Formats: sequence, C-alpha cells, structure tokens
Amino acid sequence: LIDARLDKADVDEVLLVGGSTHILRVQHLLQDIFSGSKFGRSINPDEAAACGAALLASSMIGKQSLVMQEVAPFSVKLAAPNGVLTTLIERNMIIPSKKTLVYTTSIDNQQSMAFWMYEGEQSVTNEENLVGKFSVLGIPPSPRQIPQIEVTFATDRNGILNVSAVDVLSGQQMKVYAWYTARLSEGQIEQMMNEAEELKLENTKQRSKMAAREELKSYIFTMQSKLEDELRQRSRALEMCETALKWMDLVQEATEKDYEHMRTKVESVCSPIMAAKQHSSQAQRSRMTKGQNE
Repeated sequence: LIDARLDKADVDEVLLVGGSTHILRVQHLLQDIFSGSKFGRSINPDEAAACGAALLASSMIGKQSLVMQEVAPFSVKLAAPNGVLTTLIERNMIIPSKKTLVYTTSIDNQQSMAFWMYEGEQSVTNEENLVGKFSVLGIPPSPRQIPQIEVTFATDRNGILNVSAVDVLSGQQMKVYAWYTARLSEGQIEQMMNEAEELKLENTKQRSKMAAREELKSYIFTMQSKLEDELRQRSRALEMCETALKWMDLVQEATEKDYEHMRTKVESVCSPIMAAKQHSSQAQRSRMTKGQNE
C-alpha cells in the first residue's frame, strides 16, 4: 500500500491467495486491518498460487500473451572503502538489471579495493543488513586517484548478483572475490522499511557528515602532496645554489659566458619557487583586503 501510495480505505476488495489464507486467525487479522473491505472468495486460494507460478514460468520462457516482470523485494546497496552507500538495486526495481560505477584509489600504489554489500532501506551501513563483501584485486600500482576501475553489477532474473571489474585505462579485467552471509526474512524486510521512514532525517544528517569527512580527507591528501612537492623543489633549489657557489670557488678561470650560463641554470630551478611564493602572497593580501571591506 505504501509503494502504491494508497490507504487501507482505498481498498475495495481483498483477494485471498495461498494456503495460509485458510487459517481462521489469518482471516481475522485481515478483517481487522481492512475493516469495511469486501473479501473476495470467487477464486480458489490454492489454484491462484499455482496459476501465478505458471504465469511466471510462461513469462520466463518468452510467452507474450501476458507480460509479467520480476521486481526486487528490497534495496541492495554497496559501501565503498570510504563508507558511503550507493544504491545498486532500488526496492521494486524491475530485474534483470545492470549498473556500472567507476571507482578510484585513495592511496598511492593501492592494488586492491574492498566493498561491502547491504540490503535494507537505510542510508548508513550500521543500520543495514550485511549480506556479503567482495574485493577487486590486481589494480596496477600508480599514484592515488589515477586508476579508473569500472565495476559492473548485473542482477539476473533469479535475483542473483554478478560482479565484474575492469581497469578503464588498460582494459585489463580485474579479479573479483566475493563472500556472502545471510539474507533477510520477509518480516525483517518489513521492519527495516518501517524503521527507514522513521530515521530518514537522521540518515540525511549522517550522509552530510560523511560527505564532509571525505572532503576533509581529500583536502588533506591534496595539501600533503603539494607540500611534499614544494619541499622537494626547495631542497633541489638549495642544492643548486650550493653547487653554484662551490663551482665559483673552484673554477677561477671561468668566462663571462660561463657565469651567465650558471646563472641561467640556478634561475631555472629557483624562479618557479619564487613565482609560486609571490602568487601566494598576493592571494593572501587579496583575502585580507576583501575581509576588511566586508
């Protein structure tokens, strides 16, 4: 009813299907829930279940007289190493289906990635049911965020999920190893759906917090890389200056062209550092002026 955006009062007739509807307690529960609705007894509950299975089989072998489509009973989500959940299969999505996502590495020379699969209707991992995990192996060593790993998730008609991965840059197929745990029961699925509605606002805050965490982490990695490059450049510049001074002491017969050539070599190393420093100072003064004007 929730998925159809209907209320109990919108139900005109309830059809009883399946052997369990013969149980009086089940019938009484339905009458309490759908009070005022008419219970249709024009069909045999046992025959209806068999007819449903036959219609599904007919659809699966390609009969076109009736179109039936399988849908996912719950959402299946993927948690990347950073903890962020991505929905692979939406609840009530038609299957078979396929989804492709692209991931990259978070550290230099990373050669594997681990992912966790969850099912449920929440948006944070500690509220979901872990159904399995898989690892992508054989990533070529390279600096962080350079590899582009394309991971494809294909769900077949039986709801079985197949995972494949390929390196976009080289076209090399990655090895994928998976481990699976228990699945949810129907009662657990319904309970998690109800809890998802109640915790929707809290989940939104949790997603925002995780996004802010990832932005901070990315900024720190970027600054570390820049500072390390700057230190290497400064070290090289100091070494070049020391080399030039020693050369001047040792080579007393140097000509004017020799001195000019050595200066060019020193400038080629030092100028980029000084230009970057000047640009940084100008940017800082601009920010201070803007702050004073405001």
